[in-house]
Formats: sequence, C-alpha cells, structure tokens
Amino acid sequence: MQIDNWQEIQKIKIYPLETSCREQRYILVYGNRNFEVAKSLSDLIKILQQTENYQDAIGLCDDKFNKSYTEEELKKIIEKYLISKLLDGKKTKHSFLLKKELIQFPVIKRLASHLKFLFNAYAIGVLLIIAFVLEFHFFYEHAFVEHYGTFSLYSFLELLFLLFLSSFVHELGHATACHHFGIKHGGIGVGLYLNFPVFYTDVSNIWQLTRRQRLVVNVAGVYFQLLLILIILILRIYIDDVILKYFIFLTNMNMLITLNPFFKFDGYWILSDLLGVPNLRKRTNEILLHYWNVICRKRHNNTEPFVFKMRIKERIFMILYMFLVNIFLGYYCFYLIPLFLYDFVKNFPFQVQELILNLATSGDLDYKLLNMVLVKLLFFICIIYLIVRLIKKYINRRNILNNEWY
Repeated sequence: MQIDNWQEIQKIKIYPLETSCREQRYILVYGNRNFEVAKSLSDLIKILQQTENYQDAIGLCDDKFNKSYTEEELKKIIEKYLISKLLDGKKTKHSFLLKKELIQFPVIKRLASHLKFLFNAYAIGVLLIIAFVLEFHFFYEHAFVEHYGTFSLYSFLELLFLLFLSSFVHELGHATACHHFGIKHGGIGVGLYLNFPVFYTDVSNIWQLTRRQRLVVNVAGVYFQLLLILIILILRIYIDDVILKYFIFLTNMNMLITLNPFFKFDGYWILSDLLGVPNLRKRTNEILLHYWNVICRKRHNNTEPFVFKMRIKERIFMILYMFLVNIFLGYYCFYLIPLFLYDFVKNFPFQVQELILNLATSGDLDYKLLNMVLVKLLFFICIIYLIVRLIKKYINRRNILNNEWY
C-alpha cells in the first residue's frame, strides 16, 4: 500500500449500524461516502489506524483474528476491500438520473436551526393532533374534489407556487430533523427519479443514527407538510379560496404517494428503518439471485444473503416485501408506462387542440384540462429520457464486455 493510501485510511470514521441482522454491522464514513461493512472489516480498519507499517498490522491481526497473514496476503485484502471500493475516488451511485442543487447548505442550515424546536416531543404531539382534527373536519365537509370550472392564469400560478412550497417544506423537514440530531445534511435541489421529477436533500449521514432516529428523519418530510396544511386549514377559516381547497387535496395526495414503499420515496426508507435493512432494494435482489443460482446450480460466492441473517419476525416481512415490490414494479414498468405512452400518442394532440381552442374562445384557463396537458407532457419527457438513459447504459455495458474479449 502506498503511504498516501495508509494516510487516507486514518480519515475513515467507523460507526455502529443498528439493523435487524443478528451480526453487528458498521458504517464506514469516508468523505461524503457511506459504506456498510461487517465487523471483521471494521476491526481490520481499526488495526490499520493504530499502526504505521505492515509488520505491526500483521502482528495485531494475528492476535485479533487468530490467523497468521503474510504481508502479501494483507496487501491483497486491503486492495480488494478498502482501496478498490473505498479509496478509489469513484462517484457514489445514486437513484437520480439528473440532479441540481437549488438552495445551498448554509441557507438550509440557518432555516433548520430556527425550526428544530418543532421536534420537541410535546410540540409534535400537540401539532399533529390539531392537524389531524382539522384534516378530518375538512374531508368530512369535502369528501370529494369539487369541480370549480375554469379560473385565471393567476390562480393557476398561485396553486403551482403553493405546490412548490409544499415540496420545499417537505425537504426542509428532513434537513431540520438531521440538524436536530446533530448530523450534517445537504442543500435542497431538484432531480429526476425514474420518470418522476422530485425535490431532494442529501441526508445520507443518517446512517450514523439509531433506527429510531433514522425513522424520525424519514418521517419528518410528511410531518412538515402536515404543518403547512395546518396553516392553510386555519387560513381557510378566514379565506374561502378555491385554490386553497385544491392545494389541500393535492398535498394530501402527494403525501400518500411519498409514503409508497416500492419506489425510493420516504415510504421506502421508512420501511427500511422499520425492518432494519439498509439497502433494502439490493437485499431483495440478493434473495432472488441466491435462489436463481441454486435452481441453475451456478457457482456463486459464499456470502449468505442478508435476509438469512435477520431475526425471524423481520425476515417474514422482508420476504413478503420482496414479492410485493417485484409484482408492483413489473406492473408499473410493463403495464402502466406502456399504457400511458399509448394514451399520450392517441389523445394528447387532441387535448392540446382543445386547450388552444378554449383559450381562443373564452380567454380563461380550464384548470382540469391544463393540468392534464402539462402533467402528461412532463411525464412523457421524463419517460423518454429514462428510456434513452437505459439504452445508453445497456450499450456502454455491452461495449465494455466486448472489449474484454480482446
């Protein structure tokens, strides 16, 4: 190992990771990257951080692992598990096809410092009770979205602003929860996840927290949106505005979508914390790959899938989730997306024509039609971009495989 790599190992921070695994797991933090590892690798890094050369490290390894290593063997282990995966400088993979930070960390930190009092246990209890009571009263009076006909461009832009504000407040909730627990968070930006345009904030450091604390951070976005709805519900007592009613309906719908555990939205991370399974999607794929290898009698590494190391109660729910998520994603990718594309090609041109005709004759916007046209166009663009990215990724992978033959 080169001296600079040895010095870099000193910068690695190690935190215990609370999971449902029967074996203790750890999080390695290096720069802005987080890695989940077993106890043996964590112990090796601690040994390397206590020593300055291979001979001293080998001596401590002999005592710790009751196994003798040669200098060459130790070099190979360090190269395979540390340098190639942790210190190689490769960018961390993320779920976004595109991402752009809009509001930087210092601004969000300043806002979060003023709002962290909202995570006082008594404040949470009182505010949620008031919010749920007012929400129940609102939906009791308005069981369904009423059709209000057309309204002005100003009203539409007002609604759009409120929806953007709701998304911003959601991400601010995650950042404020991080600030409350004393860990660093990122700024707030926009990204493209699959075919969904979304707001985001970087909260990857929450793996340093306990499961309960991680759960609070992941629920915090919906919690802050409920507080925003609470303000709007109180405002409605004095202002009976159609836009506010639409906003309440749409924000509640947005919160339900956010709690979907099959996409990597808040619901996914909440379920990950409840089950105690980091990298939940990867763990479900491990199960399928394991049994596929067994069926095909293929050789595979001796690494036991995470699910077999879980406690029995969490394991049952994990296997159930594996079946449900694959059924849902298959339904979404192979039925809903093709159905949307078919409907878009068939009906979208006529809907645009109807919208233009409506504007030309009445001068007012039909919100329902305008919303349908804009949402359809946005999702169509995102789906096409997703397909193009997948094709490029497939072509690049094929090129790499073909080059390996020469």
